[in-house]
Amino acid sequence: MTEEELQQLKDELKKEPVKEKKVRQKRSPKGFMPYFLVFVSLSLSIILLYFILDKLLMPSFVSDREIVEMPLVQGLNIEDAKMKLLKKNLHVSVSGREINSEFPADIILRQTPKQGKMVKSGRTVFLTLSKGPDSIKVPYLIGHDIRRASVLLMRRGLELGDTLHEYSMEYKAKAIIQQSLKPGSMVPYGSEVDIIVSNGPEDYIEVPQLIGVELNDLRKLLNESGLEMGSVSYIEDETYLPFTVGAQNPKAGERVPAGTLINVSVYIEPPKF
Repeated sequence: MTEEELQQLKDELKKEPVKEKKVRQKRSPKGFMPYFLVFVSLSLSIILLYFILDKLLMPSFVSDREIVEMPLVQGLNIEDAKMKLLKKNLHVSVSGREINSEFPADIILRQTPKQGKMVKSGRTVFLTLSKGPDSIKVPYLIGHDIRRASVLLMRRGLELGDTLHEYSMEYKAKAIIQQSLKPGSMVPYGSEVDIIVSNGPEDYIEVPQLIGVELNDLRKLLNESGLEMGSVSYIEDETYLPFTVGAQNPKAGERVPAGTLINVSVYIEPPKF
């Protein structure tokens, strides 16, 4: 190759652009942050949109639900209120509890919506319940039986505690003769009141169950119990075993003085003609 041709080749090479090497740069972690924020914002927007549609917009567009009149549940206990509202296909939510000296615990103080308002079935009713008073006056239980005492305590938010039995010349059998908390004293809600119940006088005897006992064994059973045989009447009835006791006076379980006469009626077969 001549010098002239070599020079011409060099000149042509100088005219071609030099390709720059691309240097691959590593992306910084900060570069992903905008994409992450966009993803989180989009997710939250979808959740919020679902809540608005499901809880707020959709119920307002549902027009095929039955319209019912809101019943009165104020003053009822929570269990009775739930049953009453369930019959109207209404739901219950307890929105709060308040100390109240007039109403015991679990009695409804307020309701929303109020009585008489027309609402759609499936509506949630918000109830405010009583927590009962801070302190409660103990009722007078002396002389009452256990059932009556339980009712008096329950109405005040108190509970019946332990029950003991003692003989008493002053109080008849089954009457309360003593209580652990002084009547009229103020005690915390839910306190227990222990009681002592009279068995009657110590020399009194509990009448045994005589129904079904054969007449031949009756006198011996009464004597062993410290009681006496009284009058015997007869009941014509072929259904029962003849000469067995069908009725007694005093009744079984009553406490009577020793030596009391026990009158009985026994079955006999009716005459056959």
